[in-house]
Amino acid sequence: MSFLAPLSALLGLLAIPIILLYMLRLRRRDQVVSSTFLWQMVLQDREANRPWQKLRRNWLLILQLLLLATMVLALTRPFLPIPTVASGNLVLLLDGSASMLATDVKPSRFEVARQAAQNIINNLPEQSSLTLILVSRQPQILATASRNTAELARALQSANATPGNADWSAALALANGSASNQSETTVVLISDGGLPASVSAVNGNVRYIPIGQSAENLAIRALAVRANANGEPQLLVSVHNYGTQPQSATLSIYINNQLFHARQLTVVAAKNSDLNLPVWADTVSIFAELTPTNGNGAVDAFASDDRAWAVYQPTKSGRTLFVAPKGNLFIEQALASLPSVTAFKQSAEQALPQEAFDLYFFEAFAPSVLPPASMVLLNPGENAWFDVLEEVLPSASPLWQVESHPTNRYVDWSAIQIDSLQPLKPKAAYQTQFDPIVSIDGVPLVWAGEVENRRILAVGFDLRRTDFALQVGFPIWMANALAWLHPSTVIQTSGDFVSPGDTVTILPDLAAEQVYILAPDGIIHQSPATEQGAIFADTETPGLYAVLSDNTNQKSVVAGGYFAVNTYSPLESDIAPRAEVRIAQQTVSQSQPNAVGQHELWRWAVLLAIAVIGLESWVYYRGRTH
Repeated sequence: MSFLAPLSALLGLLAIPIILLYMLRLRRRDQVVSSTFLWQMVLQDREANRPWQKLRRNWLLILQLLLLATMVLALTRPFLPIPTVASGNLVLLLDGSASMLATDVKPSRFEVARQAAQNIINNLPEQSSLTLILVSRQPQILATASRNTAELARALQSANATPGNADWSAALALANGSASNQSETTVVLISDGGLPASVSAVNGNVRYIPIGQSAENLAIRALAVRANANGEPQLLVSVHNYGTQPQSATLSIYINNQLFHARQLTVVAAKNSDLNLPVWADTVSIFAELTPTNGNGAVDAFASDDRAWAVYQPTKSGRTLFVAPKGNLFIEQALASLPSVTAFKQSAEQALPQEAFDLYFFEAFAPSVLPPASMVLLNPGENAWFDVLEEVLPSASPLWQVESHPTNRYVDWSAIQIDSLQPLKPKAAYQTQFDPIVSIDGVPLVWAGEVENRRILAVGFDLRRTDFALQVGFPIWMANALAWLHPSTVIQTSGDFVSPGDTVTILPDLAAEQVYILAPDGIIHQSPATEQGAIFADTETPGLYAVLSDNTNQKSVVAGGYFAVNTYSPLESDIAPRAEVRIAQQTVSQSQPNAVGQHELWRWAVLLAIAVIGLESWVYYRGRTH
């Protein structure tokens, strides 16, 4: 045992005056006598001849000396040197991704990781601080540069793993931000090593504590239903073995909550087993599950990817009418190339047909009476909704402002060369129903809005006076526009499927003011509907989500109102624990507890001193009572 303040031991010399006080004190017993006259001479002689009395055994003296000793011991700050992964200012990154839910170590990888983090907190030296970050879909700072072990322990207990990917880039950015405010920072990663290939560098030293034992995992990697060439629904299931040994399981497929197909699979290591099946024409929801061939239970230690869901939503056949004074080959080819569109065209000189169309596309023309359907107005001129402003010439280096809107996805507006603009401005009665989604030099160029339960897209330039039609973004913009005007699915996402934690845009009926979403756990969520749809981010639970028309009847599902959330992530399904991780150009191997930490013992000395004070009080008052 060593001491951080050994000079404080000199305070132990205070024991000398304590002892002297006990030697100087005259301890007399009270005695009743008839007179004190005969005692005066005796007392005078005693006080003159014996200034010091013999030190007798006294429990109060012993306890007071023991109290002094414990207080001096606390002030010297004794400590025991202990091995630890790191010391000083620490930033601890705790992996909370889906793979940490694996149970190859009991009770789970995340709980073992939590215990490893708790050990670091318990052994945190007095002069050190710790920042705790949970690495999940949205990394969270649970505690910032704290030296309070109780506070750190409470923050650690609040952390939980989620069945989604982890954003390591954002987590390491948070770690760098925390390290910039500290000197000599050490970043500790507690994970199974499932980091992406490219992550940013870390400021400070890096330590890695690996978690996990087994690499065996059989997973459903894909589940989808698509229409074949004949328009019939076709099911695709892909099962992948991420382990090192052959794995067997029973694959069961349910359609509309009824068992449709079951078979036994044996998948060799690092290979797929794919299955294609025609399914029922009235298929809506599909559920696939892997179970052991010998009974119930989990196939492997990672059960999150043993189940998958899918929704079959046939593409809507949108009847689109293109009307213009002159034909436009670029627009006609773009409409013809979209598989979900049945395109028709006619001249602006002709009256609109009586039969209804799903979409209308007007170029350089707008009828006096606009049809009751969604439409695109491309350089339409004066109409019932917009006024036409004076012509504007863009600057040589125009400044573009592009809002986040479904029609602008993957479209590079800044690459477009425009000769002149014919800006549009909503009439006073409709100004609150339209928003500018693309502007150039501060002049609104494209408007989007809703009028009387129909979506409108208005463009304030002549396509022939730009090179937009020659850009690769033009067919993308056409597809985005028609998908927003006439959606075939209930959601819009940024990827091919929805992962836990993803944010989706729900496209309800245009007349809806609120959207209700029934989650797999039975909770009904509510979100306001806007012209861009309803934003929904509570997708942490894998499963089937239903979009409802109200929140009182769980069977009131809107048309096509289902979407599925699945754990399709090779990075998470490959649960093999890594012996080392790579961060930028640095390879970090498993860290050993070779650093020396300091476990201080002064708290125990203070507790002992408090106990001695209590005992001394008891002895003193007990003696007075007697």
